[in-house]
Amino acid sequence: MEIILPTTTQGKSNLYKDIRDKVLADGAGGECYKFTIAQNIDVAGDYNKTLDSLTHEKNHGTKFRLGEKNNQDAHAIFDEINLVSRGIGQELKSLNSPNFKNGNEYGFDFSDKGAIDFPTKLADQITLFENINEFYLTFAAGTCPIEPFLVTKGYVMATLALKLAGAVTKKSTADQNHRDAKTETGLRNQDMSTPEINIHKFANFLQSRHKDDGRALGDYGFETSDAPSLEKAQMSGIPIGEDKHLQHIVKDSMMTNMTGEPINVFKGMKKKGIGITIPGFGELAMDKGYSKCIVTSGNLLKPGIVKTIVAR
Repeated sequence: MEIILPTTTQGKSNLYKDIRDKVLADGAGGECYKFTIAQNIDVAGDYNKTLDSLTHEKNHGTKFRLGEKNNQDAHAIFDEINLVSRGIGQELKSLNSPNFKNGNEYGFDFSDKGAIDFPTKLADQITLFENINEFYLTFAAGTCPIEPFLVTKGYVMATLALKLAGAVTKKSTADQNHRDAKTETGLRNQDMSTPEINIHKFANFLQSRHKDDGRALGDYGFETSDAPSLEKAQMSGIPIGEDKHLQHIVKDSMMTNMTGEPINVFKGMKKKGIGITIPGFGELAMDKGYSKCIVTSGNLLKPGIVKTIVAR
């Protein structure tokens, strides 16, 4: 019989509520009383932390979605501006043939044969339109050579410049939204770290006492199964000053730093380069190459703990 631990923040919070209720109801006569004292576990405080973790998870979702919306709105305008710039480039190519390089006054990079190397980076696309607009404004109203093209297309440079400025601001806001969402993820992990570690401790302690008694384990909220799971969450301690070798990590799962100290992760079974640093309570996606890895503590004076999802 195997204990099946929850994987969601809500599921962990619900389980800890059941653990808390059972431990407090049993009191000093309960089987977990001495265990919680020995392990310095505060079940009431731990459960409250899971509620804080749920709040941070909700905040993460709100801020991430806002960032995605602001990003979408900003890039819709960037795409429009880029389309205008490309149209102006083609118009200048037609107007200046065969002296194509005359169009470079607008900020383009025409070759002698009229080829245009349009920028692919967003920052460069923004700069190109700003250069076009700057040169456009040196002409008296209605006299710029590209004016007929703009009128035909319904483009108003002043309006487009304002839209671009707004999009740049919105993109900056979106970036901040995503940074805030990442911060909320770290706070979620921080609040859940101690309760989740203690859930694993309770699971190991209780299963050692009730190996084949699903009902006894269920009294604490644990779900059990007679069929071993294909994947499971694994807590791994990182000794001070030593390498921790991890294997069988599930692809595209997350490695979570369960402490406030940074840890360093190296792909494979040999340490190469400087590795990837996961900040305190941060996460790292286990993409290609991380099925086996080496983890070290970033603090030479303190051990670390990481959670991974491993295949059986």
